Amino acid sequence: MEKGERVKPSRVRLRKLRRADFSAFIPAWNDPEIMRLTTERQFQLTSQEVFAKLEEHLTNPKMHDFVILVDGEIAGHIVVQLKPHHRRYEIYIAIHDKDFWGRGVGTIATLKACDWFFRMFPDEFELELGVFTLNTRAIRCYEKCGFKRVRVMKRSFCPDELIMRKVRETG
Repeated sequence: MEKGERVKPSRVRLRKLRRADFSAFIPAWNDPEIMRLTTERQFQLTSQEVFAKLEEHLTNPKMHDFVILVDGEIAGHIVVQLKPHHRRYEIYIAIHDKDFWGRGVGTIATLKACDWFFRMFPDEFELELGVFTLNTRAIRCYEKCGFKRVRVMKRSFCPDELIMRKVRETG
């Protein structure tokens, strides 16, 4: 496959996170460019800290964490979680492997995760996410997946955050 070529949906799969996947997260969660686009955190995490955070994901029944696989290799992750203080579900996605940036993997994975969510939670009618306004590639991805812009939260300590919402399709 040529670099930059779109990835076919049949090559992308979501799989529940496993402990054996944890080490694949260390470089991505400490990559300065990925951090700038996805987190308020300005410091590196040790492997023990990454493992502890991912262990929380596995043991928290309100979190549903998936790895994004392309041809069986981890390309990123998606988390769908209930935010009890907001009483809503939120989705987070990050493509760890930069070779897949701009090639449709995020869109395919987000569509698959949304489909999973609305099938698993038939009484839920919306899914939200927050994305830094500077992450224009992610915003385009979410809009392609049916998310609509709701509001911008101004921040003084990090980039402004755009809140987006996808409503269950009826019909």
